[in-house]
Amino acid sequence: MKWSVLSRPVALAVILTSPLLAGCGRELRPTLGPAPASPVTSVAPRPYIDEVKDAIRRGQSSLRSFRADIVLSRARVAGETRATLEWTARGTIKESKSEPRNERVILYSAELGSRVRYNKPASDLGAPTVLIETGVAPESQAQLVPGDAATLANPVGSARSVLAWEDVAVSRSPVEGRAAWIVQRSSPGEEFDFQAITIDEQSGLALRVQALIGGQPEYDMRVENLVTNVEGEPSFAVPPGTTTRSGDEGFTRMTLQQARRSAPYDPLLPGWLPGGFTQAEVAYFSPPSGATGRVGPGPAVRPDTRRVVSVAFRRGLELFVVSTSPRGTFSERPTGSTFPPGETPGGEEGPRSLPKFEKVPLSQGPFVGRQAERWLAPDGRASLSATNDELDVRISGDVTLDEIVRIAESLQPAR
Repeated sequence: MKWSVLSRPVALAVILTSPLLAGCGRELRPTLGPAPASPVTSVAPRPYIDEVKDAIRRGQSSLRSFRADIVLSRARVAGETRATLEWTARGTIKESKSEPRNERVILYSAELGSRVRYNKPASDLGAPTVLIETGVAPESQAQLVPGDAATLANPVGSARSVLAWEDVAVSRSPVEGRAAWIVQRSSPGEEFDFQAITIDEQSGLALRVQALIGGQPEYDMRVENLVTNVEGEPSFAVPPGTTTRSGDEGFTRMTLQQARRSAPYDPLLPGWLPGGFTQAEVAYFSPPSGATGRVGPGPAVRPDTRRVVSVAFRRGLELFVVSTSPRGTFSERPTGSTFPPGETPGGEEGPRSLPKFEKVPLSQGPFVGRQAERWLAPDGRASLSATNDELDVRISGDVTLDEIVRIAESLQPAR
């Protein structure tokens, strides 16, 4: 099948291509930018798609940090939302958002297991407040990334969602001097009918995301003032006089040796890692009263288990986590997106596309002979769960489906 290269440079306007878009020649609202042009329906050959996916993984795995301004427009929402996003390879993420009558800051630290949510409404709407949460699970970097619509509203998650795409149209076009790919996908029956994502070839980050519903512009995110590999870690000082609330999700940061002493079993660690990944934070789940104990893209940990060890591994901006617990902890599979309902920032739910589950036999390791279940979520994150007579394991993160099986087969008790 022939595929099409869009020859015109696409900077602030991405030409969307789908049979769904024929005749869509008007703007839904000015902030959403130009409406789609004539449809192009051809699909890129496999090597070209794989080159784009390799560029996303290569770029994000090599970044130490980035800073960017995010401009978001949505249909039926007046005006634009602007935010500044800072992200480092140590798992520190800060979003500073300015809205017409509100200012918000979210600061997440994977190393400390903390998340700060600061909210300053207009003076006639109330006083500033801050929620300081501790004991946050390592997976929260992926689950609760700052942004109005979670995956789509940040340049890391929106780019990685392309890893789950197959039948796409691909073109090259520079964006403000940056070499870039434009990846376009028709997706009838999903949350959006059509999406176009512009990927920076060097960093693997998304520079623009546009989406349609019913053939009309619905969503537009663009990245401005992108700077990569900036020095220092983001921080935030709570202003004096702010009303403070606190919470604890129950994941205590500790050393691996401390986790081994705390858990009534030896937590499992991979004997093989994809190139460049190194062990990062270790967390032990022992919930205080009211803690949710959510582990990975699934249900909350049952309150009677209280013995989960989660170990994170990092490579640039990429992350995967191995969580071990007594049998029965991860008994339910996720039923929708990676994001639990109502837990995406801003109170919005993430995309509801169901991942594709498949059974895979494990040929070695503590789960040898068992059927594991693996899936690729709509946000491009791979997950695998397995159980034996004593333990459950869940692996989830920025690895391929083949890599996640190899990780599972290499698991061994921590010593």
